[in-house]
Amino acid sequence: MNAPGLLSVSEAAAQLRGENTQYNRRIIHKLIDAGELESVSIDKHKLVPLAEIKRLRGSDVERNL
Repeated sequence: MNAPGLLSVSEAAAQLRGENTQYNRRIIHKLIDAGELESVSIDKHKLVPLAEIKRLRGSDVERNL
């Protein structure tokens, strides 16, 4: 169970890309590795703050205006 406000990489992939696939999870990991998406590491798991998902979604909306 994740802490409130933190999403697993799978959940983040589904939120940002529409579905949880291996390809979409790789994209999330690449964004984290590139420093474009912040994450929190707990044990060996990376969790993405929901605020980061909202931030990226907001930038997508702004680009489409």
